[in-house]
Amino acid sequence: RLARWQGDVAAAGEELQALSGVDRLVLVGLRLGAALAATGSAGLPVERLVLWDPVTSGRSLVDRWQGLHRNLIGDERFFPRPRQDGSDGLLGCAFSLPLRQDLAKLDLATLDPWPSRRISVVASSPGAEAAALVEALRARQLFADLVLPSTPGTWDNLVTMEKAFVP
Repeated sequence: RLARWQGDVAAAGEELQALSGVDRLVLVGLRLGAALAATGSAGLPVERLVLWDPVTSGRSLVDRWQGLHRNLIGDERFFPRPRQDGSDGLLGCAFSLPLRQDLAKLDLATLDPWPSRRISVVASSPGAEAAALVEALRARQLFADLVLPSTPGTWDNLVTMEKAFVP
């Protein structure tokens, strides 16, 4: 469940503080991990959040994954034995209905309060989603910046993955 993952973020932050003795933390999260860093670190002394290609809408993520799953389920290169039992498999992993429902409620645009006043949003490719998040954060008087790396790319480009891994 999502609450468990968020609790894991908080526990990791507390453990890092205990082991290192630092007073403030900088959290870096990628994709869904970015959303978990933002939503799971509320009680931690977070100096800065770095959200790299953050999932800003859990509903959009679940919809995209379900669409990819439907498109790939019949492709034996990805799913050699498609599930016949109607279980909660999604892209080869177990995703229960409660977890999907939790993820669908995740929305960084409405998160309040944010665990840090300083947030960097890294966007591997220019796009409206990251820019909209930065604007929403700035509207809340948070110090948010948008970082665009010099070499664009994406994390979940299945065409690139197919070219790289399928002969």
